[in-house]
Amino acid sequence: MRLSLLLLTCVLVGCAPTTGPAPTPGMATPAPNDLGAYFDRPPDFPGYQWTYNGGAVDTTHDMNTIAGPAHCGWESATMMHLPWPLGINPTSGAGVRQYVRDPKGVIPPRNLHGRLGLHATLPRDAFPTGYEYGPLKVYLSSSEQDEAVYVVGPGAVERWLRSDPMTLCA
Repeated sequence: MRLSLLLLTCVLVGCAPTTGPAPTPGMATPAPNDLGAYFDRPPDFPGYQWTYNGGAVDTTHDMNTIAGPAHCGWESATMMHLPWPLGINPTSGAGVRQYVRDPKGVIPPRNLHGRLGLHATLPRDAFPTGYEYGPLKVYLSSSEQDEAVYVVGPGAVERWLRSDPMTLCA
């Protein structure tokens, strides 16, 4: 009975799927989907609780996604800190790469490589890093790993820019 009622409701009102397609290389993002629900108002430090290959990540020292510092007016930007090489437990900033999602352009662009892509296409040479947060997965492209990281979610692919050197505010 409940299934019949659900199906009837979907026919009358319309039902959208709750998850998008599994990410595959070459996957294009169907506009207007993006990951704004997660990152338009990014969380403060220590950020979301990511996993690496299924195990919890220490977001205070390892991988994290956090809001930029408010005292510099960067709180609308998301900064991702990714251990490098992948999976290590970094002991200093030298073991971390920084990637930035800044659709409002609040962070000075001097250290950023390329262009932010809120509706990107996952490159054919992309591979999963093992970092996940719920339905979100982080990918790197062999040909662009020094320039960008790809964040993939239900029906969305975003290309975040690498900041090299890291963007810091005083």
